[in-house]
Amino acid sequence: MTRSVNATSRDFHGIQSDTSFANLLLSLSVVEPIPKLSSQSLPARHEITPLLQHYFDNLFTQMPFFSETNFWTSVDTVYQAGGRFAKPSDHWFLRLVLAIASASISHESGDRSHQRALSLISGALPFAEDVLRPGSVVGIQAILLLAQYSLLDPKHFRAWYLVGMAARALVDLGLHQDPPSEVLPADEQLDMRRRVFHCVYCMDRSVSTALERTFSLSDDSINVALPSTSGSAMTGNSHIFLHSSKPAWEIVEIREILSSAYQTKYFDADGLSLESAWQLCSRAREWFDNTPKNVPNYFPVLYRSELLYTTIMILSPSQDYSKLCDYGKVLLFDRCIQYAAELHHIMGTRNWLPLMTSLDIRRIYQVSRRLVDILQQNCELVLSPSVPVLPSLFHDIPKPPMLEVCNTVNCHGRAIECLDHIQKLLQFGAIKWELNDLLDGFQQDSASVWKQLMDTPVSYLPGPGAYMAGPRTIVPGAGTVYSDLTLGHYNPNAR
Repeated sequence: MTRSVNATSRDFHGIQSDTSFANLLLSLSVVEPIPKLSSQSLPARHEITPLLQHYFDNLFTQMPFFSETNFWTSVDTVYQAGGRFAKPSDHWFLRLVLAIASASISHESGDRSHQRALSLISGALPFAEDVLRPGSVVGIQAILLLAQYSLLDPKHFRAWYLVGMAARALVDLGLHQDPPSEVLPADEQLDMRRRVFHCVYCMDRSVSTALERTFSLSDDSINVALPSTSGSAMTGNSHIFLHSSKPAWEIVEIREILSSAYQTKYFDADGLSLESAWQLCSRAREWFDNTPKNVPNYFPVLYRSELLYTTIMILSPSQDYSKLCDYGKVLLFDRCIQYAAELHHIMGTRNWLPLMTSLDIRRIYQVSRRLVDILQQNCELVLSPSVPVLPSLFHDIPKPPMLEVCNTVNCHGRAIECLDHIQKLLQFGAIKWELNDLLDGFQQDSASVWKQLMDTPVSYLPGPGAYMAGPRTIVPGAGTVYSDLTLGHYNPNAR
């Protein structure tokens, strides 16, 4: 007899009566068992308010896959009458949100916030059997909460398996397709379907690409409109208005661009052509230029980092760097440096630091490998102040990626500083999430590049007059550069 999962059924049934979907999910996704802590009671009601405020102001706005009003109802139910009327899902949602918020503000593995997060997860797991079920939207939301937590605790949970299970359950329920117009559900129900789908999609693309694994569902199978973008009034004295989800849905398009590039490059026989790569870079830049400005102050930083990472993934050759034109190599080198500088800036900004997850550390390690490879194979080219001639088809692209004036001087110094930024980011990942393997891998891979840069002749460094005042555009190929709108206020060359 074989076992199977059907997300439209109430649960998983197989050979053994005690086999369940929750058991299967946890057995695949748990790396190390959560330690059994002596106290698993919830904090006092007044103690959780700052944590919930942090979650909804900073984390929910990026991944709004459940109802904010329903959540606050769950909070009231859990804390009133000793929680006698609370459902397992009420306990699960509250404990997971508190655990995610606690884990995000932790500074290092084992500190007070980290221990609180583990205690909350430990207290939530007894409800897993009743909540982690594939046959409903609530069940997928419950899996997504655990997946969101896993990005802040990779020591105990594997994000890729959790997101993959959520995606498979989503497809079985048909959430990857909008219902036919003649059978459309109520507006609120349809909106939640779309919210859940797009959050699963965005997380799947982000996690799979960073881990360099296959996607859980194909772009060709998807037909779901974006959810509504408005916040609405709510009752209660904790908040006056719900948080707008509009900034989050801006991420969907850049994930679609990333998905197209990654899928074509690594899983199509012909790979990504040069023309397609430039077109995707153009789409990414156009997306960034059209992102809204009236958003919470961390969203512009998030949008910039998404643009840089997506551009890097588009430009990176799947195997052989010789297939990338010289201009593309220099551009890739520059975007790797900018991306590392962006994440380093986030790490150094107190209010933004809790927004970083272990996925950012895996991404910067991924980018570091590109940077090391291109320095090993094309050191003279990328350290030169001259800019290679543009490919001929470049001029037919509406918004081609351009090199900025300030980023084509002192490339030698920028490369050294970038390696230092990467090392500090990976050290942070080792301290907070015990990702020591990434730090060790980078130190081993980059050792020869460090020596190469230290031994590079000074002739590669520009002279005193190399810095240009103001933007100007001249023909590439004769020691000149194209100017471009800067991606952010952080200047990695600033001292």
